[in-house]
Amino acid sequence: MLTRAWTAAAALQQRFWNRTPPEPLRLRDFAKKVQFYGVHHFWYGDVRWTYETRDDPPKEVGYIQFAPDSGQIGLFFLDTPFQNRGLGKQMLAEATANIHEAQLLLPAEDRTHKVWAVTTDNHPFWSNVWGSVFRPVNPASPRVTGSGYSADLDRVLHISKETA
Repeated sequence: MLTRAWTAAAALQQRFWNRTPPEPLRLRDFAKKVQFYGVHHFWYGDVRWTYETRDDPPKEVGYIQFAPDSGQIGLFFLDTPFQNRGLGKQMLAEATANIHEAQLLLPAEDRTHKVWAVTTDNHPFWSNVWGSVFRPVNPASPRVTGSGYSADLDRVLHISKETA
């Protein structure tokens, strides 16, 4: 009886402690669909990038929706099997680069120097991504009333390029 308990404990230890991490994934291995929401030019509305597998039929992996004019990350989702494998950081890096490019097209008085998201406190992604570059703030931006996370746009660009 005791031997059986020790064997079960050893199996659990091997399963959880000696587990190899999942393979990192690359964003370039997925198809990207682009949608625009809003009026005028692309930087005055939301942009939504949906990523799918290249299978037939394709399976949606995740999406990120953001507003290039304000720096807001509005919606951000990754399906569970694809989490903790580097895709979220790559999606955020691509969106941040797009926000930065859009800022260069705006008049100086309309530019933002922040990237921000309204989300829950102690969010596992936002509180840890790139060495906690995003800081909890309340409100997340002067444009909203809810709390969230915010970071300096130039710092996020620099760190995301270093870790790419």
